Amino acid sequence: MNPATAEDLYQEVQYARESLEGLHQRAGSFPTDTKLLDEALGELSSALEELQVSVEEMRQYSEKLLAGRQEIDAERRRYRELLEFAPAGYLVTDTFHNIREANRMVADLFHTSQDYLVGEPLAALICEDDRESFRELLTRLSKQDSVEKLSTRVVVASGFSLPVVLRASQIRDGRRGLLGLRWWVQDTTERKQMEEALCAARDELEKKVRERTAELVSAKEVLRTEVRERKRIENKLSESEEQLRCFGNELEQQRINSNRLVFASEMVAAIAHKFTNSLQIALGFAEDLLSRTEPADNDHQPLTMIANQMLRCKDLLKDVLHFTHPNQSKLALSSVEPVICNAVKLAHRYLETSMVTAELDLQSDLPQINADCNQLQQMLINLFYNAADAMPRGGTLTIRASTNRVDSADTDENGSHELTIAVCDAGVGMDCETRSKIFQPFFSTKEKKGMGLGLYICDRIMKAHGGKITVASMPGTGSTFFLHFPLAQE
Repeated sequence: MNPATAEDLYQEVQYARESLEGLHQRAGSFPTDTKLLDEALGELSSALEELQVSVEEMRQYSEKLLAGRQEIDAERRRYRELLEFAPAGYLVTDTFHNIREANRMVADLFHTSQDYLVGEPLAALICEDDRESFRELLTRLSKQDSVEKLSTRVVVASGFSLPVVLRASQIRDGRRGLLGLRWWVQDTTERKQMEEALCAARDELEKKVRERTAELVSAKEVLRTEVRERKRIENKLSESEEQLRCFGNELEQQRINSNRLVFASEMVAAIAHKFTNSLQIALGFAEDLLSRTEPADNDHQPLTMIANQMLRCKDLLKDVLHFTHPNQSKLALSSVEPVICNAVKLAHRYLETSMVTAELDLQSDLPQINADCNQLQQMLINLFYNAADAMPRGGTLTIRASTNRVDSADTDENGSHELTIAVCDAGVGMDCETRSKIFQPFFSTKEKKGMGLGLYICDRIMKAHGGKITVASMPGTGSTFFLHFPLAQE
């Protein structure tokens, strides 16, 4: 049976009253009609029973309604407690975006009271810079039921401001539609501080990384410098070891050469002594034959040249005998042109046999020098022979003599000019290694020919004259030997 409503109950009571009044009227009209009275009482009894049932139903309905209301009040209190003591800020706004509810946490966050917040437009609490973003968020929420998020800063009337994150969603009713918005408010102060601390820590870390990187780069550069320096020192040590090895080899070679010189000196002295005796006998016969001829005779000139060459050989043998004990050069003021021409004449036969043509290029009015003419002639003939040997297919031997200005680095007490004799060939030339050794004793590029003493003796003679001998040569381009003599002092 469905519970009766208050209107139904009223109608039932009204019906019972009307029935009772009707019975009274009927009873007054017919007081002796018992049957009619019984019917009226039956109807009245039936109406009263129905009224009693309706009252009971009304009582039960009232109890259920009271119980439902109590449950609703309990739920409302529980909701209020949850809202009040929620660990996060919570707001509810109506459809006009005015604050309808605010819990204790949000009031504490905003440093104000709940009463102050209720009724305030939420937009008034948003900082001006973010209000456009706030309006866009409201527009989105009005069109769709979703959770929207906004990072902003709230500002209350007291001037207090707070960085927060707002998350909003719709509050809807099935019959009435959109009722408002619920807002979850999160304080981001600590997060901001943590972010700032993280940024500061990151900046500090980046600074330290840059400093450490700079230190590493500096250390790397220092290490590179040390490695380069170590390599340089190692190279220097290697060079020093190589130089020491070369020096040791040179010392050993000098020792060997010294032993050779001692042995050669003894041998040459013995041979030269015997050869001098034989040469003296031949010279005696030549002078005897010369004394029997007249200057006009055809044999007089050849005999004279034979006697002169024998005398020269005698002088050369004296030089050989004194090789280990060199004689002091007999320097005298001399002209070099006759010495050069005579040396060419004496070497003419050897040059002709070697198919070598001699060409002279002598400066006119060559100054005199202090020289030993015999030693100078000996040097030139030796150089002529070497030039002819360097041109196995023949060629041209060029002899130049001129005065030249001495370079400032070579200027000395003998003056700023020198006389230079150049002996040039068009032979095979020499490489750098050969050039560095040609003035060493017993060094020779001629296989089974010569002892390797010629250029060594030339170098020693030039030093005795206060000059020097130099060479310019490249493989395949010939060689030029320069004899540098200081000019005689006036």
